[in-house]
Amino acid sequence: MMEITSDTRLSNPDINFRVSAGPGAGKTHWLVHHILEIIKQPERLGKNRKLACLTYTNIGADTVIRRLGAAASSCFVGTVHSFLYKNVVKPYIGLIAEQLDITPKKLEGYDDSVIGDFNFLKLWKEETQQTYLFDNNALVRALGATWWTLDKNKNIVLTNRPKKFIKVNGKSLKKGSALKYKQMAWKRGVFHPDDIFYFSIKLLNEYPIISKVLVAKFPYLFVDEFQDSNPLQVKIFQHFAEIGIFVGIIGDTAQSIYGFSGASPDDFKNFKSPRIQDYVIRQNRRSSNEIILLLNHIRADILQIPVRQVSMGVPELLVGTKQAALDYVKTRVLSEIIMLSRNNQTVQELRSPARKSGLPNLFAEMATRDSNFERRELVRITVTALVQAKNLGLAHAVRNLPKVLESSWGSEAARKYATVFLLEILEDYATYESFTLSQFIDYLRKDGSLSITGLTPGKSAKIFYDSYLFSDMANQVLADDKASNRTIHKSKGDEFENVLLFLDEEQVNILVKPEIFKLEEQRITYVAFSRARDRLFINVPILSDDQRKALPPVVSVKSV
Repeated sequence: MMEITSDTRLSNPDINFRVSAGPGAGKTHWLVHHILEIIKQPERLGKNRKLACLTYTNIGADTVIRRLGAAASSCFVGTVHSFLYKNVVKPYIGLIAEQLDITPKKLEGYDDSVIGDFNFLKLWKEETQQTYLFDNNALVRALGATWWTLDKNKNIVLTNRPKKFIKVNGKSLKKGSALKYKQMAWKRGVFHPDDIFYFSIKLLNEYPIISKVLVAKFPYLFVDEFQDSNPLQVKIFQHFAEIGIFVGIIGDTAQSIYGFSGASPDDFKNFKSPRIQDYVIRQNRRSSNEIILLLNHIRADILQIPVRQVSMGVPELLVGTKQAALDYVKTRVLSEIIMLSRNNQTVQELRSPARKSGLPNLFAEMATRDSNFERRELVRITVTALVQAKNLGLAHAVRNLPKVLESSWGSEAARKYATVFLLEILEDYATYESFTLSQFIDYLRKDGSLSITGLTPGKSAKIFYDSYLFSDMANQVLADDKASNRTIHKSKGDEFENVLLFLDEEQVNILVKPEIFKLEEQRITYVAFSRARDRLFINVPILSDDQRKALPPVVSVKSV
């Protein structure tokens, strides 16, 4: 394995490569400059070919595009889903449409929402002879817990997600009934993110001409944060390498924290492509000397070298309540404090007064209270788009809008005028921000251009929409990543000057007995540690005497 820095340039880009680098190493910096070096050489791409750079988040893609500047026009930069959707599924789905009973013109994007309206589920129960499954809320969760993946023989199967097996009325779903849901959803024009991988593999396997087109169009394909790849994605990337695309992967096994989506650190280490070259970056351009000492205590495979060479104080382990820890940290730093937690429950405890007062998850509540799928999807996607437009920009916000406008305007008009529609209603944001959700629905219906079923007084949906404000739902939009407290998973790819991390007594064992490559929970904690640039504070409610004695000197302990 050859050691490089984030400023190293490869003399020959026509290779398959794997770059291993720890947190804060400048992986994106290296990748962007590697892309720029290729683009500078006209013979590499020519006039009609592009370089593909894939990430796992829209934020990651936006960062690469911003750093590439004008050179981004020579690239496809986006998520893995978007690349496969635009270059494999969307243009070629017609080849397998008949055998899967899909209407190609209904394929307008994809999202995670499970169809849960009464009539659809009633028909599904009748088709699968499971009319005894009367708990529709549990049924929606059970269907949402299934996905396409690979079995031990590397065959694509539809099964339950890792650690998710949900029974309905104490009964398991019949074999084959999850596939029936998929087929009925496709016929209705609803496609889920994992369907994109299933369709892609099916198309690539059955129609080799598609691979030839991809090789001609994208001679280079790079994947950032490869350790987040699930088995289907890894299979697709290996296929790309085998057909002649130069595939480069960048990642860190110690930051593999998406086991719930099937990702495994072994997939990065064991990725096979012809004559692959291995590189490692040992620098850490982000954190203070003391935080890097802590990170190096936890792992020995990549001992990081501090680039900033700044001393900001040893990370502090604060024993006491969350509020006491926060009060203490406020006395120690003057700039913003980002609070990280392992789960959403802790995040909600620390959120705004509206959340503390006991508001439920309104998106989940809406799915159970409103049986009209089209109406609640319009509310969900429109509210989300409005908040995203205000915080993340139009390009990200408008992605799913055409799907809910289609029933009113038709496919072509929905695609053409979705942005105009969003801009028009965005102008009235201050008006409906204080509306109840019922009033917001009336606002959307006011000019008659949208086909939205009205609300019936006394019914569950009407009571729900009367009970909450538009602003309540807007505050819960998950796209708002700028909150000062968030889950560790939501912080991935980001960095902060000061971090206050909330752990339990068990999670502190990463400091006493690091087993980062065996235990995903420890990798999650490691990722949280590595988000901090200057100061890191770790809060635990209690600490046993044995733990206190075994703690290494890379942290100092204080009771608060």
